[in-house]
Amino acid sequence: MRLFTTLWPTSAVVDDLRATLTRIRDRRPGIAGPGLRFGPETEWHVTLAFHGEDVDSAPVADRLRALMTGLTSPRLRIAGAGTFAKVLWARVVPEDDAAAAALTALVSAAGGDPADYQAHLTLARWRPPADEPKALTAALADYVGPSWRPAEASLVESGSIVAEGSRFRRVLDVALTR
Repeated sequence: MRLFTTLWPTSAVVDDLRATLTRIRDRRPGIAGPGLRFGPETEWHVTLAFHGEDVDSAPVADRLRALMTGLTSPRLRIAGAGTFAKVLWARVVPEDDAAAAALTALVSAAGGDPADYQAHLTLARWRPPADEPKALTAALADYVGPSWRPAEASLVESGSIVAEGSRFRRVLDVALTR
């Protein structure tokens, strides 16, 4: 099992992004290319920090509860897309300087390195011999979704199916201040 801390987009954000992806794929069948596997929308998230594999979640949960309680929820939006390490992702950006500071505080509290952090939502993955989905990435380049403020930060275990058909199990939710 892998352990990570994440923020969840609202249903309005997921719905808007899904509708955009559907429009693009309907207008340009095959744009995604063969071999591109989209993740379930119920698992779309913004990772703040990875905590490792086969890590005891209890001490991590205690630390996150202590460090994240009372932190501010940043106003975020999805704007554009990119790829790295065989992943197609949607860029997540803070709405203003205050939101950027709030996101940096959350990344730090989660144990991430803000200097190396690229907020994103993983949409799909590919494996060779599939090619990088350059056309789909370009089609999403100008996308700007609705803004949202995450209600909580979550500590999540992932692996094989762990709960009701999902690969994810929430270990802890820490409410964020709005």
